[in-house]
Amino acid sequence: MMATFRFVVHSQAPAAQTYAGFNVAASAGQLTISQAQGGRVIGNEITHFSPKQNDANADATFEFTWQAPAAAGTYTLYGAGNSVNRNFLPSGDKPATATFMVKVLAAAASPTPTQTESPTPPLSTQTPSPTPRPCVADCNRNGVVTPDELLVAVQIALGGVSFDHCPTLDVDRNTVVSIEEVLTAVKSAEMGCSGP
Repeated sequence: MMATFRFVVHSQAPAAQTYAGFNVAASAGQLTISQAQGGRVIGNEITHFSPKQNDANADATFEFTWQAPAAAGTYTLYGAGNSVNRNFLPSGDKPATATFMVKVLAAAASPTPTQTESPTPPLSTQTPSPTPRPCVADCNRNGVVTPDELLVAVQIALGGVSFDHCPTLDVDRNTVVSIEEVLTAVKSAEMGCSGP
């Protein structure tokens, strides 16, 4: 993990102390700073290479990065700042120190992939086909009972025509046409049927 920090040196006497310098060290990890920030790396510390002029708020700000160690733990950043009047003597300057604690957490473990069951296919929502209705009185066996075939069925029931003209009318195969068989023939004509 890499983090960026800002080290601000604030002057308590901005009329006299118009510049500032700094130094930062870390208990572990790696510090870096760019030259554009007015800093450099010396050993395991970063420091200014020349004092930075304060801004309108009497602050001199240095930005740096810290690469945390791989191990989890609490680490310390040690800092020292010095507001200076640039007379190249210690008189009129004001140093101060600070520490900053950083808690580094262990990296989250990657989740172990788990095998998932294939989803159960949904139950069929199709309406089940009705039980095929035999085509009672479908004399020519074309899957349709016509009015002419119903007339033949009535004639067979009355005994005027033999079973040979429409063998599908005798559902129970007893060679007698009942009223139920004639009514079934009518239903076949009205509701449709599916073969003998």
